[in-house]
Amino acid sequence: MPLRADYAHDLPAMLKAMGSGPGLFYICNPNNPTATLTPRKDIEDFIKQLPPNTYVLIDEAYHHFAVRAPGYESFLDHPVADERVFVARTFSKVYGMAGLRLGYAVGAADTIKRLDTEELYDDVNCVAAHCGALALEDAAEMLEAVERINGDRASFLAECDKRGIQYLPTAANFVMVYCGAVSREVRATMHAQGILIGRPFPPMDKWCRISFGTPEEMRVFWKAWDGMKDCLGDVTKS
Repeated sequence: MPLRADYAHDLPAMLKAMGSGPGLFYICNPNNPTATLTPRKDIEDFIKQLPPNTYVLIDEAYHHFAVRAPGYESFLDHPVADERVFVARTFSKVYGMAGLRLGYAVGAADTIKRLDTEELYDDVNCVAAHCGALALEDAAEMLEAVERINGDRASFLAECDKRGIQYLPTAANFVMVYCGAVSREVRATMHAQGILIGRPFPPMDKWCRISFGTPEEMRVFWKAWDGMKDCLGDVTKS
């Protein structure tokens, strides 16, 4: 379903589109690729309206970067008493283990047992499992990474504001920036200067999803961005 005008999940529209049979709703919060939030209260109200044979999977891959955002509250850290709700987390983001493809889900015990019967034979390898266990033991390093990335985010948005660049509110480790030109052209120009920007996200063809790097990496980014002014067009409006 298309997102709302504020780029939150359109929960009423999702309910309206629901059929009569068993169903599964997927809610990514913060959302990818927009990095926007759907308020906790809205999701709770949504869950209360679902029939007994329908489940909700809440993807909290970017949870650690949103803990201070107004209206956000994790369904894993503060669960609801509803067996239809699952929460998914990953080690790919704040823990920096994307290449190991390690994640997990939390839900009602009886339903988890049923899901176990569908487990793939090569689900998690021993290297990923060992690294994940070590990562969970180092909470201090994880919190330090959160603070560092949130600081990088604040610095990046300040640079956008300085230039009058439009962007979507972000509660993740990336931001959607309006580039005023077709995103593939921007990506190609950046790539020629050694800067990699993620894939396109239709229909947002004039937006680029920018991940936050180190301060030095972002200085290189902004130098390249400022050099593209002639081809970017008006980046202050969508």
